[in-house]
Amino acid sequence: MTDVGMTGDYDSIIGMQKEEPLRRFTTGIPAARLLEKTRAVERAVGRTPSFRGGPREIDVDILDLGGRIRSAPDPILPHPRLALRRFVLAPLAEVAPGWRHPV
Repeated sequence: MTDVGMTGDYDSIIGMQKEEPLRRFTTGIPAARLLEKTRAVERAVGRTPSFRGGPREIDVDILDLGGRIRSAPDPILPHPRLALRRFVLAPLAEVAPGWRHPV
């Protein structure tokens, strides 16, 4: 796993309180198991069920998993709203400048 510091000014995009490292890593864990693990991390931090787009303590998303395309079951890959979110695309371009959306 690699911490990747963001150098751009993303505060105005996502309202970050402080600069947080992005996590970029390679794994052999199957997509469904990885989703279970990310949800376990969210629960451990204190995330509770809420409505879509509602406030939350933490949000861990799987954006892409080696270019796999998966429409069901969860997780849908690549993340279904990835291309619509500037607050994701801006740091992603910095962390993985050669990355291309697989769809």
